[in-house]
Amino acid sequence: STTSARRRWKRSALCFSRCLTTSEVSSKMSTKDLLQLCVPVLATLLGLYFGPRIAVSLALRQFHQQKLWEKKVEAYQQLLGDMSHLCQAYCSAFDNSVMQGGEQTLESHDELKKAVQTIQRHAYAGGFIISLEAEVAVQKCAGTLTVNMFTSAHEAYDAISDSLLKNIKVLKRCAAQDCGFPVPEEQPEPPTTA
Repeated sequence: STTSARRRWKRSALCFSRCLTTSEVSSKMSTKDLLQLCVPVLATLLGLYFGPRIAVSLALRQFHQQKLWEKKVEAYQQLLGDMSHLCQAYCSAFDNSVMQGGEQTLESHDELKKAVQTIQRHAYAGGFIISLEAEVAVQKCAGTLTVNMFTSAHEAYDAISDSLLKNIKVLKRCAAQDCGFPVPEEQPEPPTTA
């Protein structure tokens, strides 16, 4: 059966190449022979036409997804770095304020002002690349330092530090979820000795 199919194929191909007019083809080839010749050729032509189009479309989709992932990772890295810088600037400003007897306010420290401005810029630029939850955490961090409802400097320091650390944890969890990394497990708080 395989050899007979090969013979028919060769006979059809030879007949097709020798024939010049449609009438000659139809007189020498049956409809079955013509279909056996045309179907593979048509399938090959369709594959040659649609195959590259589908491959290019899939490659472009993968490229755009990869670029978006890279932008997300870059945005979260920048955010986490800026949040760490904000925490350091806040601690430094608070220490300087306490060492000077509380005469200087936190708003008078230039490094802290720059760190807060950087975080505020991130707070309103999110939503496109970072998740909504991460954007809210960044906005809370930016707004935390503007609250002056505390009775003592130490109460303010504790409340602001706790808020910053809590929102940084939220941001880390969002970064892991958005970028497809394993989500870090919550570490229990160490017991405090009183």
